[in-house]
Amino acid sequence: MNQSDRYSNINGIQLQVPAFLEGVIPVSPCQDKFHYEPFAFLGGVVCLKPGDTVFDIGVAWGVMTSMFASMVSADGAGGKVHSFEANPGMRKYTDALLEANHFEQIVKWNNHLICDSSGSSSPFYVVDGYMAVASSANSCVKAKGAKEVQVSTLAIDDYCKRNAVCPDYIKIDIEGAEYVAVMGMKELIEDRHPTFQIETHGMEINDIGGDLLSLLRFLEQSGYELFDLEQGTMTTAEKHAAAYAQKTGQLLARTEFTEETLAALEREGQRLREELAWEQERRELIAAVRKMLDENDMKGAKRALADHVHQDDCLAEEHYLYAFAVQKEDVWEAVEQYSKALEKGFSEFWVRYNRAVALIAAKRTEEAKDDLRIAHQIDQNHEGVLFYMRELHME
Repeated sequence: MNQSDRYSNINGIQLQVPAFLEGVIPVSPCQDKFHYEPFAFLGGVVCLKPGDTVFDIGVAWGVMTSMFASMVSADGAGGKVHSFEANPGMRKYTDALLEANHFEQIVKWNNHLICDSSGSSSPFYVVDGYMAVASSANSCVKAKGAKEVQVSTLAIDDYCKRNAVCPDYIKIDIEGAEYVAVMGMKELIEDRHPTFQIETHGMEINDIGGDLLSLLRFLEQSGYELFDLEQGTMTTAEKHAAAYAQKTGQLLARTEFTEETLAALEREGQRLREELAWEQERRELIAAVRKMLDENDMKGAKRALADHVHQDDCLAEEHYLYAFAVQKEDVWEAVEQYSKALEKGFSEFWVRYNRAVALIAAKRTEEAKDDLRIAHQIDQNHEGVLFYMRELHME
């Protein structure tokens, strides 16, 4: 496997992903492109450059922080990322991603609730498990089983003074606390006018502080122009607040959108929308094929995937499902397709196990044993693996 094959392709950036993040993002290696917060990330694609300083407010799993670190440190540039997360339990995930990708010296992680003032202790409501991204300063998440923790508050103006740092780009995704966060960086906005990418929460913001329209009007009054990243158009405080009153939105705010910047946003936005549409089509195809396999319609599954599996853009899961569909009628084709699925990063256990079954049918028992040994290392209690290991008299 080539060095580049050891990484997951997240928004076009290669990151090595620890296995315990499976279910959140693809686990390395995975060549198939995975879109993570695509419209939020679009602002960074257009506006960030190597050497920039980024403030990532609302870190969650640390994926965006890691992608920012990759971008600002490209070609040895001395960019930095300062990350702020109120949920103390998320640090282990961020640290694991940073260590896996050698970004420890690029990122400074801070456990604070970003507010309009510093130094107090404030309740924060933590949701466990894969819904941790819903953790919020809004007590309504108690209905999702959130538990209350006390977190120290921090205003970004104070942080900048204490650390003698000034961001070029600020990403904010804090479940409705965006107004109070921006109120804590008035001096920074007046003096330096950093670029903002904000996930706006039209409903949640009202229960935490301020409201969406007040936030956007403040930015406009501070000299900012507004761009709707999802729609790909310039907007205004009134338009955005009305359009996203009941849902989240992705907003880019800059003091000036040059023709060059707008052209880049149009170009990259169009490319992203085409990729997402293509991805949706493939997800629907995969769902349909899985249904056919559940109904034992192997011929239908084969026909549905036949036009895809010999193309370069075929997804790892499509290779795997095709192999499963043809395994009984063409074992050699199945072995080849299982191998491609493994190369592209599909679940190693299921590829190894099913490829071993195919190899046993082809009487290539030594190769089958190699796959079974690895499958057994991954899951020592799987009955199918144990059965075939006994059949082959493996220890």
